[in-house]
Amino acid sequence: MFGARSVDFLLWVKPEDTGELLRGLQCCMDHHRELIDRCSRENYRIVLENYTWDAVAGKYLEYLKSIGVK
Repeated sequence: MFGARSVDFLLWVKPEDTGELLRGLQCCMDHHRELIDRCSRENYRIVLENYTWDAVAGKYLEYLKSIGVK
């Protein structure tokens, strides 16, 4: 949902089908707590895997090695 990386968080509706859009919005409203919990866990995992000092430093070291810096 809203650009999340996992397909589990997406809700696809046909933009020209207002009934489908309404049902999709209602589904989000009916299950908002579950969606918030799932998105929070997924986003936390993404941060840990990509944006901690260790993760960033590891990627930077890989880049330096790839260009021949020792």
